[in-house]
Amino acid sequence: MKDISRSVPKRDHYSKISGGAMYVCDYPTDDILFGRLLRSTVARGIIRSVKLPELPVGYWYFDSSDVPGINEVHIVQDDTPVFADNTVEHIGDPIGMIAGPDEREVGKLLRMVKVEYDELEPIFSAQQSDVVFFDFNIEKVCTSFNELTKNVSSQKHLASDPSQQ
Repeated sequence: MKDISRSVPKRDHYSKISGGAMYVCDYPTDDILFGRLLRSTVARGIIRSVKLPELPVGYWYFDSSDVPGINEVHIVQDDTPVFADNTVEHIGDPIGMIAGPDEREVGKLLRMVKVEYDELEPIFSAQQSDVVFFDFNIEKVCTSFNELTKNVSSQKHLASDPSQQ
């Protein structure tokens, strides 16, 4: 049997302790564009307008109209937009993106963007939503959870204080 208390050097150990390892900040940034996302500041709303500052040469703004093909992220199902089209569904929903060669300037430009919304009542549960992304039977999930909780709490060895046994 092997001794599990013996230190095993990791594959990148020597390069890190010698200072030779390359980290993201060590790579040259010449000819690289930096991008920052413009995110929703409201929980739910209709986007009325996005007012951009004058963008210097070499800086761009991208939004849903710039996404080639369908504006969706394909994760579990095709139900999440890359950028909000006309509505935002949560605080932080991506609306657009500014990109350019200087990271600080991109941040400065992003802070100058003004988004006008018609705010809508936020939705805090699946039952309130009129959008159904997939067949999700909330009643069945809640019933199963309640039964599980009841069964677990009825078990003496789980529900009682061990010092009381």
